[in-house]
Amino acid sequence: MKSNFKDQFNHFIEHYLVICLWLTLVILTYVGAGNIILVSLLGLMLCAIGFVQPNATVDYWLFVPLVLYNLLSLLSSYVTYGNIIDGYVAVQMVYVVIYLLLVSLSSKERFLLQQLAVLWASVVAVAGIGQFVYDAIVWEQAKRLGGFLSNPNALGIFLVISWLALLSCVERESDQQNVSRLSGILGYLEPLLLVALALTLSMGSFIAMA
Repeated sequence: MKSNFKDQFNHFIEHYLVICLWLTLVILTYVGAGNIILVSLLGLMLCAIGFVQPNATVDYWLFVPLVLYNLLSLLSSYVTYGNIIDGYVAVQMVYVVIYLLLVSLSSKERFLLQQLAVLWASVVAVAGIGQFVYDAIVWEQAKRLGGFLSNPNALGIFLVISWLALLSCVERESDQQNVSRLSGILGYLEPLLLVALALTLSMGSFIAMA
């Protein structure tokens, strides 16, 4: 028992960055449009983690436009509000840090993070479907599904990206002979994502999906 616990603990330590990034996804799902204090603290924590990471291989075709977008957003916020706090730019800058941490992961770790992200999206989908059924039965009314994100359009595009990530996971595993237990579960989650997506009635998400 002690040896098993030690092995699990060592495995966790070995992939702690994957766990931190997955928890970041969970937190940002609940935050929604963004709480500047919470996201700032989250960003500081991720920066501290980033200082102890090895050199990351950055794709400048992605990184430079992302940085320029945030700089333009800062300028837009300053011109509009007279500061850089109001608007979304103050909370969306955390994605630059997240990207730098993502590219410091190995290929195997990125795939594991992708699988965990799909699992979390399935939890969000199940909770949303349950909420929809509860409202329909108990209150005899059902609105567009917003789920944890509290916004049907935001949930819709979240589920579209999650569905594409799921297809990528399944396709990658189909090219390999040994399928992990986690990957074996993912194939059964696709209907949940699509049902929840349909309940959002988000036309923008359906267009993006097409």
